[in-house]
Amino acid sequence: MVSLIEHAADPASPATPAWWVLSASVAVALLALTYTMTTLADWARLPSIYQPLTRSIAIGTIVALLIGWWRPTP
Repeated sequence: MVSLIEHAADPASPATPAWWVLSASVAVALLALTYTMTTLADWARLPSIYQPLTRSIAIGTIVALLIGWWRPTP
């Protein structure tokens, strides 16, 4: 984040910190969504719905972090 702020006036941001901030924010949002789902009353009542959804979100979190690590060109 510090690197992005340092280069705020540049025409383009440095690729590495930009990808890490983007992918980490997506991963944190997905983890927060998973935590929020566990607080629902239906969480224990409908495991056939929430267990596959939780696995999918976990895979999405891993994919987001892998994309940040990979840093594809825009």
